[in-house]
Amino acid sequence: MRRVYKELLKIGITVLLFYLLFRMVPIRKIQMYFRSSDYRYILCAFLLFYLYYFAFAFRWWYLLRHASVEQSISLSYQHILISFFMNNFLPSAVGQDAVRSAYAGGKDRFSHCLGVALIDRLTGFIGMLVLGIFALLSSVQRIKILSLVYTILVLILILLYVLLTLKGRFVWLKKKLLGIRFLNIGNEVKALYDGFSGYREKSGVLINAVLISAVVQGFITLINWVIAKGMGVNVSFFSLLVLLPIITVVSLIPITVSGLGLREFSYYYLFGLIGIKGEVAASLSLMFYFISVLASIPGGILFLFTKRKS
Repeated sequence: MRRVYKELLKIGITVLLFYLLFRMVPIRKIQMYFRSSDYRYILCAFLLFYLYYFAFAFRWWYLLRHASVEQSISLSYQHILISFFMNNFLPSAVGQDAVRSAYAGGKDRFSHCLGVALIDRLTGFIGMLVLGIFALLSSVQRIKILSLVYTILVLILILLYVLLTLKGRFVWLKKKLLGIRFLNIGNEVKALYDGFSGYREKSGVLINAVLISAVVQGFITLINWVIAKGMGVNVSFFSLLVLLPIITVVSLIPITVSGLGLREFSYYYLFGLIGIKGEVAASLSLMFYFISVLASIPGGILFLFTKRKS
C-alpha cells in the first residue's frame, strides 16, 4: 500500500509541475513550435536515437563482460531497447536498471547485474560531467551559476568515491547508509557497493567505460542539437554539452514519473540563462521526450518475442 501511495504522489507532483509549466507557457505556443518544425531534422533525431541506444548497449555489454556475465552485443542491444520501452511506458512499475538486470542475470544473478547497472550509471555520470566541464571551460560565455553547479557535482562525485572506498573505523558509516529506507536509498547504496567491489582491481575497465560514456553523451547532445535545428532554435553544440548533464541529474530525482516536469522546468530555466525563451526551451524538451517515446516502441515489440531467463 505504501508503494501505491508513493506512485500516486509521483503522479500528483508530475501533474502539478505541468500545470505550473503550462501557466507560464501556453500550450498553443508549444503547438505552434511543433507544427512549424522541419520534420526532416525530427526524423534524423529519431534515427539517431538508435545509435545512442547502441552506444548505451555497448557500455552495458562491456561492463557485464568484465563482471563475468557473458552475453552478445546484439542481445545487450535488445535488452536496452526493451528497458527504454519499459521505462517510458511503465514508469511506476519497473525501472530501466531493473529490467536490463533481470534480462542479463535472471533470478539468480539479478542483484549482481543490478550492481553492474549502477556502475554503468556512475560511469555515465562521470563521462557527461567530464564533457560538460570541458565545454564550460572552452565556452566564451561563462555563467557563474553553472560553474557553481558543476563544482557541487564534482564534490558529490568525490564524496561518492570516498563512501565507496570506506575502510577501517569508517565502516559504521557504510552501515548507516545501508539502513536508509527513504527513497530506497539503502538498497541502492548496497547494490552500488556490490557492483563497485567487482571493479576495485579493474580501474582500466572503469576508465574505458567513462570514455564510452563520453560517446553516449555525445549522441544525446547531438540529438538535442538536431531537434533544436529542426525547431529553428539557435543554440550551440557546446552550450548543450554544458546544460544537458545538469538537466539529466535533475531529471533523475525520483519525485516525478520518468523525470517529467523536472526535465521541462530544467530546460525552461537553464536555457533561459543563455538567452533562449521559456516557451522555446519547453517545446524543445517536450519534442525530445515525444521522439524518445516513439523511438522506444520497437523495444515493446522485442519484449513480446525475446526469451527471458526466468
